[in-house]
Amino acid sequence: MTTFYYPLNEEQKLILDTVKDFAENDIAPLLPEIDETNAYPWKIYERMGDLGLYHLMLPEELGGGGHGVTTALLIGEEVGKVSPSLGFAVPFSLDAPLNIALCYTKLKDKYFDEALKGKVPIAQAGTDPIGGYNYPEWPVAAVKDGDEWVLNGTRCFATFGAVAKIIVFMGRAEDGNFRYWYMDHTTPGIEVAKVEKKIGWKGQDTTVLNFKDVRVPADQELTFFPDPRDDDRAGIGFGYMGTVAAAVGGMQGVFEKTLEYVKARNTHGEPIGNMSVVGDKMARMATEIEACRCLFHNALRIYDADPMSVPRGLQNMLKAMTTQKFVDIAVQCTDLWGGLGIVEDTGISRYVRDAVNCLAPCRSTDAHYQQIASFLGLGVKYTLSD
Repeated sequence: MTTFYYPLNEEQKLILDTVKDFAENDIAPLLPEIDETNAYPWKIYERMGDLGLYHLMLPEELGGGGHGVTTALLIGEEVGKVSPSLGFAVPFSLDAPLNIALCYTKLKDKYFDEALKGKVPIAQAGTDPIGGYNYPEWPVAAVKDGDEWVLNGTRCFATFGAVAKIIVFMGRAEDGNFRYWYMDHTTPGIEVAKVEKKIGWKGQDTTVLNFKDVRVPADQELTFFPDPRDDDRAGIGFGYMGTVAAAVGGMQGVFEKTLEYVKARNTHGEPIGNMSVVGDKMARMATEIEACRCLFHNALRIYDADPMSVPRGLQNMLKAMTTQKFVDIAVQCTDLWGGLGIVEDTGISRYVRDAVNCLAPCRSTDAHYQQIASFLGLGVKYTLSD
């Protein structure tokens, strides 16, 4: 069975051992406070800087480890065992120095060194209020004015939007094409309109950002991002797969805690895990978790060999299946804990909240299954007007 797992080299094994200690000793003790305040956990990201984790994705010529998205996602899985919320946020943050060095080059002098210390959150502002899936209906958000672009509009669901130092804006330009621009958070015209209150995923703000006549130099346009309408490619990397890492890690984490509990919790002089109904439930969950993890790791192997060779629809399948299964397993585990499952101090209810939140990012489950159906050659309708 383990031959289906992503083949770790010795360096990756050491990295994940470090991350496991970091998650258990640095992240876990802070989770009750994060749940209570919902504040951005600067201490955690700065500790990642102390551990050198932000060097991992940099190329060797920039003093980095030369690791790619796959290592970051494996880190997300490991962190997700303790905190699914941070299992998504941590790998997403790891490429900040790389993007600053190679993409956001005009901000390198200001932010690169700080990014290596975990002090430069980056926000992706890429969802118009009209919807995240009906791109043809999006209004024009960018107009060229000499050597600048003028950006207008509202962007929802911008992770880290309230604390970001760098913001990446995506929208339709006047020529009809989707384009991306990066900018410093101090650029005039950017307003944090709202920080959403949401189920789970505490410590990473989900923000509404307003852009009013925001002027961005033409040389701060990013020209290599995929068109978001190209669903065959847009979900690779930190998009769908980042959520999958959080879900796979989360289901392992809540299962492991529940397995310990059913072995220790006695009734009539025996552990409740000896009851056939409990043992059957645990065995089924263990099998489902292994199946999800094998499929996830197999996708990482394909991605690592060639990101463009990922089979059509595989990332959609992963996102839809693992997030739904995480919800199912988190609820079953909570049920086995009885009253203690809903008591905040045990931390089990956190997995339920984070599992439900995993359903939302990067499109709903039904949207993914619709995309899979189209890849199967079925004439599915995308909008009511089709």
